[in-house]
Formats: sequence, structure tokens, C-alpha cells
Amino acid sequence: MPFRAEKGRMTERGVAVITGGSSGLGLSMARRLARDGYALALLARQTGPLETAAAETQAHGAETFVLPCEVTCHDQMIHAAQETRTRFGRVDFLIV
Repeated sequence: MPFRAEKGRMTERGVAVITGGSSGLGLSMARRLARDGYALALLARQTGPLETAAAETQAHGAETFVLPCEVTCHDQMIHAAQETRTRFGRVDFLIV
């Protein structure tokens, strides 16, 4: 049975980083993975829609955090990967 990860601890669940996670296909995938018990890092350019998406995935039971990010900026993507590893202990897959 999956357990809730604490900051900096490894989780038994899968960990997904989803770009465009605040709308469209990215949000649809986030919803599905949330229902399946994945921990999520949602990335998009605007904080407001990200927070709304996070509230929805958290309502499905997913531990979720958001990172405003421009995916075409290499430094921001490196930062997102590092933050995700710090938070969940690993990154299992990236949905771009």
C-alpha cells in the first residue's frame, strides 16, 4: 500500500513530473495518475491555474506540488527536476 511521502523521503508510489499540468492533456493525465496514487509535480507557466490543478489532484488523494516553469528554459527544467527529487526522492517519469 502506498504511503504519503514526507519532504526528502522516498515514496513507494510512482513520481511523475507533468509539463502543461494545469490544463488540457497534461491536466487529464494528472487527474488519472492522481487517482492511481502517483505523487505529482505539475509544471506550467502560470501559478494560478497550477494551484487550481493541484487542488483537484489533491482531492483525488495525490501528493502534489507545483512549479511555475517555462519548459523551453533549460535552467528552469533542471531546477524542477531537482525540486522533485528533493520532495519525493526520485523522478520516475516526465510527461512533456
